[in-house]
Amino acid sequence: MLGFVYSFSKNKSIILGGFMAYVVCWIDTHDAKIFSFNVDKVQKNELHIKKEDHGEEHFYHRVAEALMPASEILIVGPGLGKTHFMHHLDSHKVHSALKIKIKGVENMDHPTDGQIIGYGRKFFKHLDVFEAI
Repeated sequence: MLGFVYSFSKNKSIILGGFMAYVVCWIDTHDAKIFSFNVDKVQKNELHIKKEDHGEEHFYHRVAEALMPASEILIVGPGLGKTHFMHHLDSHKVHSALKIKIKGVENMDHPTDGQIIGYGRKFFKHLDVFEAI
């Protein structure tokens, strides 16, 4: 058992405990799992491509909107989804503030939720907030 509260939310907000969270976003061309976390809490949001998205662009825009409250972001995923998402951010000036928050883009096949969270905690361990872990 992991030592934190794991809550699921359909909320767009990814603010935990009164401060903005660190985020790992696992993304492919049809799905995104967004894990926001601090020392003792994790919140998971999922976004899926919809018929009304008319392709990946609108889906990537919804993912970008969901990530905006984050302090720092790690993007992970298989294949080209993360690359297409980054290209979307580059080609839309409205997302320029989000691009600055992205601290890494890394390959990751289809891990479990726990593996994604563990990878994110290890990635962000250099930050003071995670010295207690």
